[in-house]
Amino acid sequence: MSLQTIKTAQALTCFLFSAFVVSAMAISPTAVSAEEMDLSAVKVTAPDSWVQKQPRSSIVAYEYAAPASEGDSADGRFTVMAAGGDIQANIDRWSGQFAAKDGEAKVTKVKAAGYDVSIVDISGTFVDTPRGFFGPKVNREGYRMMGAIVDTSPNMRIYLKFYGPKKTVSDHEKAFMDMIEGMKKS
Repeated sequence: MSLQTIKTAQALTCFLFSAFVVSAMAISPTAVSAEEMDLSAVKVTAPDSWVQKQPRSSIVAYEYAAPASEGDSADGRFTVMAAGGDIQANIDRWSGQFAAKDGEAKVTKVKAAGYDVSIVDISGTFVDTPRGFFGPKVNREGYRMMGAIVDTSPNMRIYLKFYGPKKTVSDHEKAFMDMIEGMKKS
């Protein structure tokens, strides 16, 4: 094993551990209702048509499925977690989850619940890890990701990530943006 591989594994382990600890401290997954998520700093209401799921990963506080659009074979997946880290580094990480992109990641800034929010929009071939980070990777062509990074403090961010087939994500884009823009301070 090369020194670079060992350093990469150590960095990843530190990131995952810190994300788990920060996530566990910052967001206790207690939904006020099936659609409302209390994220410590803000409350977010999921669209009525989205179905709450058991998170696939322990660092994810909430997970929802957005129903697949006609002709799409998969639902959209929406996850919420809290972690530290640099906003640009996380945008780059999300962008790196695409083996091929249909252009550069688009980033826009909005204000919601008094916080700065970075909205990220990427499409192309998404490299999915349906069985966790260390499981097999599956290239999913024609996918799109919309994400929101809520800058709640210098040491804490809330990450809302929504991805799936392009048509499904596009059909739920307005609901996603309404959810972000409708956030309320906790």
